[in-house]
Amino acid sequence: FSMGATLFNSVWPIFLLLSIEGLESITIRQTPDPSAAIETNIRPGFVEAVRFQYVKEKNTTHYENPFLHSCQPGEVNISIIGLDGAVCAPTCGVLDSCPKDVPLKVTAKPTCALQDMTGHKYCALLCSPTLPILLQAAADDACGPRASCKPIAGLGICTYDP
Repeated sequence: FSMGATLFNSVWPIFLLLSIEGLESITIRQTPDPSAAIETNIRPGFVEAVRFQYVKEKNTTHYENPFLHSCQPGEVNISIIGLDGAVCAPTCGVLDSCPKDVPLKVTAKPTCALQDMTGHKYCALLCSPTLPILLQAAADDACGPRASCKPIAGLGICTYDP
């Protein structure tokens, strides 16, 4: 099942391709053309992570590492194709609210930042990727241990690497 999506906290709309695997996982691929949303391209590593996520213990907060724990009810395992990593992302609440319970040492801001073509919205931890690369460690620190700030459309999204 695939659908187009846009990242909406940016100046220019970025069309994304969402591919839903099972009930709790989404793969997102950046594409400049919304008509490309009929394609599917799932990375083998992501499929493996999804296959084993149900035998892991549950996360204790939102936005945790889907490679180590199963996502909480109401969250989906999101992987952005073209960027390394994945994250458990909750659906946005009333008035685009997002859960504030983030993993230990995370200072990135929970934001309702993703929306698919059917109107479903998802929260992400937004961070600020930096140049020069020497400052990237500071951006990664906002995402907490084992996560890093990945640049997309002038913003950054915290993800965990396998």
